[in-house]
Amino acid sequence: MVAAGLLLLADARLPAGGHVHSGSVEAAVRAGAVVDVPSLHGFLRGRLVSAGLVAAAFAAAATRLAESLDGGDAACWAELDAELDARTPAAGQRLASRQQGRGLLRALPRDATVAALRAGCPAGAHHPLAFGAGAAILGATAEDAAVAIALAAVTGPASAAIRLLAFDPFAVQSVLSSLASTVDSVAAAAAIPVPWNELPAEGAPALDILADTHPTLTDTLFVS
Repeated sequence: MVAAGLLLLADARLPAGGHVHSGSVEAAVRAGAVVDVPSLHGFLRGRLVSAGLVAAAFAAAATRLAESLDGGDAACWAELDAELDARTPAAGQRLASRQQGRGLLRALPRDATVAALRAGCPAGAHHPLAFGAGAAILGATAEDAAVAIALAAVTGPASAAIRLLAFDPFAVQSVLSSLASTVDSVAAAAAIPVPWNELPAEGAPALDILADTHPTLTDTLFVS
């Protein structure tokens, strides 16, 4: 059973998550790429199988790292962080991921275990790494972390789209339900243990462009 605390860390309402970050859907809306529920479905699916897969794989790897080292090897955390940095070509995405990572670490329970993990998982680590650290703290497995992050890859932007375009929430929920099996398959693939240099590197050039476009927009509702 997935711990409730882990689901809370992946919730779109988390201050470090979808509450302030749209997963580039705001830029997609402004560019005319997302205009209705069907186009939102295409955006979410594309994000899930690219950036979502990469994030889920690194969250799973970070969970295993935290479990195996008790958060004590900063060099290993730095190496894993660098691997994800290399798979995140857009400066906007790197910035947003690190902002979310810092915020998520702040949202974790403040006890000795967290302090130990923070000593290894750097305060400026990418969001999936911080999430993996949090998953380990909460006693979740790497597989649990992969599912939670894969799901967050679509629920966060979906929630943002409702706020941006006043979509019918039930119609958007139907879209998310239709993606549930894809979330499961993405998470299953992401959770397979492999050497870090063999972790997924699926790219999404359109998402990269949107992520770097967002800072140039005015009167935005979201940070990214």
